[in-house]
Amino acid sequence: MPRHPLPAIAAAVALVALALSGCGGDPGPEVATAATGAPTADASATGGGAVAEYLAAQRQWVGCMREHGYELPDPDSRGRVDVNLRQIGVTDKTDPRFIQAQQDCRRFSREVPEELLEREVLTADQIAHRRAYAKCMREHGDESFPDPEPDGTWPRRANPGGSEQGAEQGYRAGLTCAPVLDGKPADPNATPPPDAKG
Repeated sequence: MPRHPLPAIAAAVALVALALSGCGGDPGPEVATAATGAPTADASATGGGAVAEYLAAQRQWVGCMREHGYELPDPDSRGRVDVNLRQIGVTDKTDPRFIQAQQDCRRFSREVPEELLEREVLTADQIAHRRAYAKCMREHGDESFPDPEPDGTWPRRANPGGSEQGAEQGYRAGLTCAPVLDGKPADPNATPPPDAKG
């Protein structure tokens, strides 16, 4: 699956939550899409080889997922892909067919060019919650989940999830730990909402 920065929030997740990452936002608990990070300026305005390559890779990723039976929308002008799992027929992000599609299409993963990234300014509480979230993720099976940077931003993760088993562990950890991002206790009984978006 495409690379992607870490948790954005919600209860979706890691291979998946980190597998696809195009929904924009900054990563972790969400469904994978081919994007990574939060694009800012309109890519068409920035031009640039890296930006053009990234947008082309995003289109290839969407095409690959379509070949596997998942009708994703085209990337927007900044390369983001708005993935609504229910609309593409996914009711369980741990479905082996869906995971295999993400694995097969991972070759189109590219880092979001710096020109399309923006760093959000977080409060001290938000940064503390992110540190706690990272610790929770590791404690619940995603052993390589990194701590946030001092400013709270998530470092890039080259191979989130790794194997299919690792992806599922990351997914379950993301569901359990999602409340921690809001300063709440982890919820080991959490289940994904039926209309979760990636």
